[in-house]
Amino acid sequence: MFISLLDREQQEALCKMAQFMVAVDDDRDGREELVVQGLLQESALEEVPEGAKTVDEVRSLAKKFEEGTASRALLLELFGVVLADDVAHPEEMKVIQALAEDLGIDEHWLERAQDYVQRQLELQREGLELLRS
Repeated sequence: MFISLLDREQQEALCKMAQFMVAVDDDRDGREELVVQGLLQESALEEVPEGAKTVDEVRSLAKKFEEGTASRALLLELFGVVLADDVAHPEEMKVIQALAEDLGIDEHWLERAQDYVQRQLELQREGLELLRS
């Protein structure tokens, strides 16, 4: 969605964080992994970075996104990963909320972002249905 707004270092950090988000709920859903693959393809990265291993590592990577637009782009992209399987798992949401707090993003914005990404995913599915019909 907004990976093009990020610099190369931020894109790499996002991809590491996105891979962590796929694994954090212990539910390997192919739809989440497809979103991560899309991020990797859209990025300017030549190699696939190894995913973050811990919440602390994810929070440390988030420091690369302290500028307003970048921090919001990060959270929108991570919501895209989290919601790809139609389930906002509590462990995933804890990570998103911790990142938002670290980045100084309020709960109201977070709710709007989650709603936006859910609608965006629904529109994408509708578009795919149109292509198949």
